[in-house]
Amino acid sequence: MTKNYDIVLMDMQMPEMDGIEATRLIRNESTGVKNPHIPIIALTANVAPSDRKKCLDAGMNDFISKPIIRSELFHVIQRQLNLFGHNATHKDENNHTSESNIDQALLNFNEILHHLGDKEVALEILDESIKSLTKSITALKTSVDNKDLKGILTNAHSLKGLGLTLASKQLSETAYKIELSASKDKVDEAIMSTKKLEKIIDNLQSSILAILEQPQNA
Repeated sequence: MTKNYDIVLMDMQMPEMDGIEATRLIRNESTGVKNPHIPIIALTANVAPSDRKKCLDAGMNDFISKPIIRSELFHVIQRQLNLFGHNATHKDENNHTSESNIDQALLNFNEILHHLGDKEVALEILDESIKSLTKSITALKTSVDNKDLKGILTNAHSLKGLGLTLASKQLSETAYKIELSASKDKVDEAIMSTKKLEKIIDNLQSSILAILEQPQNA
């Protein structure tokens, strides 16, 4: 890599060199890579916690499982570029709703509408997500209480996915921190972040209910 790039989408299964080896070479400054600190996102069909840990240990910054969902890919790229000082914020100037008083980092309903293109479907997803959030945070808390690293990784990843679906930056980024802590065996960090995540989910569910209770135009 001798040219300037903003981000790398790393396929884990390539013909001559797998993604783990390629990432290690990129991170090795002695290879002459122009930017050894470039954000790298793994693309793989392997979703086991051990596979995720291998990616992170090799120096990757994030992980997307196949089949790839466009909205999830967009959010992961956006998050990584923002973390590395790039401006990748997507704006939809033509789609404003009465939900604009809700903290956009907590729940960006306009962004959900942009990706789905159907308000009725978006509202159905919000409705279904209330139970999913409760179920997932309960499972995560159980894993944290038992100091079950595998369970923490799995449940945090599930919540991160929900955060991406709901365009909730607070949820997805906090869940990602928990996932990262668990991958590095830092249980205490995961416990602290889980407490923060509980409050985020409480606020998120309240915001979802506020949207669902509003009169909807036909």
